[in-house]
Amino acid sequence: MGEVAAGLIGEIDLALKEFPELKFDMPDLKTINIVQRDLGKKQVAIKKIRDQYLRKLREEGFTEDEALDLLEEGDGSSRGR
Repeated sequence: MGEVAAGLIGEIDLALKEFPELKFDMPDLKTINIVQRDLGKKQVAIKKIRDQYLRKLREEGFTEDEALDLLEEGDGSSRGR
């Protein structure tokens, strides 16, 4: 049995022992907010860079579809073409 599965089974065993009560450790809400805020900042930065990249490709004469295809080639996805 793998480490992840063992951890899950341990959590299930503990929940069954405590039944019908449900006990859990409350996470630090300040840490959660920081993580969410950091993710939001990253999303904004990614969108800005993506938009700049697409604008530059259009300036170089690429169509929007060609530019999107080039962008998606870089992340390994495909638009079905």
